[in-house]
Amino acid sequence: MLAARESYLAAFCAAPPRLADAALAWLETIRPPQWALEWSLPFWLGESFHLPSEVTRRLVLSNVVGLAYIRLQDVLADGEALPIQPALAPLLSSLLYQRWMQEYIDLFGGERRFWACFNQYLAEWLAATTTSNDMPEPSFRGYGSDDFLGLAHRGAPLKVCVAGACLLAGREDLLPTLADAIDHLLVGAVLLDHAQDWSDDLAAGRYNTFVAYASPLPQTPEHREANERWVQQEICLHKAGRPYFRVARDHLQIARKRAKPANCPDLDRYLAWLDGQAAARRERLASSAAALLNDAVHRLFGPTISTDVEQPDSRKGGFSND
Repeated sequence: MLAARESYLAAFCAAPPRLADAALAWLETIRPPQWALEWSLPFWLGESFHLPSEVTRRLVLSNVVGLAYIRLQDVLADGEALPIQPALAPLLSSLLYQRWMQEYIDLFGGERRFWACFNQYLAEWLAATTTSNDMPEPSFRGYGSDDFLGLAHRGAPLKVCVAGACLLAGREDLLPTLADAIDHLLVGAVLLDHAQDWSDDLAAGRYNTFVAYASPLPQTPEHREANERWVQQEICLHKAGRPYFRVARDHLQIARKRAKPANCPDLDRYLAWLDGQAAARRERLASSAAALLNDAVHRLFGPTISTDVEQPDSRKGGFSND
């Protein structure tokens, strides 16, 4: 990661000083551990496929620059605050995209198979980003495979380095199953992020799947308070999101199965770790809800009364009990 950071800085040292400073400031917003997968995946694949170290280094740099570009577009699309001067954002965006393209041109030239994948994954990202805050037609409990793919495709550019590594290693046969594994990984990761960020998303007017799981109401400003009550009731009085986390873990387990033919131990370890995080996050949510309820009951009735957070859920839904 240190080598990737140094390569990134070297890539922008010739830019005008204000843009070079903005590129450095922006890099600080996409550093691990939050973005560890994006920094590490091309290295893991390069090691597993025995690519030359210089080729692997270029793949990592390409992915980091691509992440910087995609993340900047996502922040602009969501209207989030920027750590750089807003007037510099369009210029930095152009600079990042130009550098991203140059890295891949140097690696692949006119290789049509690579650019076909690149165009497909960028098209998936554009479609998902354009509609990311729209209320989906089905409720979360009625999600089908296309709806879950819509969640994954906010991270579709991550698959570009997968296509690159497979083609450079002469393992194009692994690309479909590895790309599918990344899609399922991203579904699980998005569901976990939404479970953690539901309150912030609700306040900011961003669509959130955990809110959609807990509440049948549209996620519009007039329903904000009611949606918050639905989520709190789910956490404290119903299943504390257990079926929701089961869906996330199912996708992560599918990802592990799909990724196995690639024989990439680091990717498998990451998926196992993320699955463990899903289980732990669900347990923390249930434990905090139980502690909150017990405290409230003790205040009202004294310390001899206890509560059970796993109350029967009378609502109808598409999830089975975990």
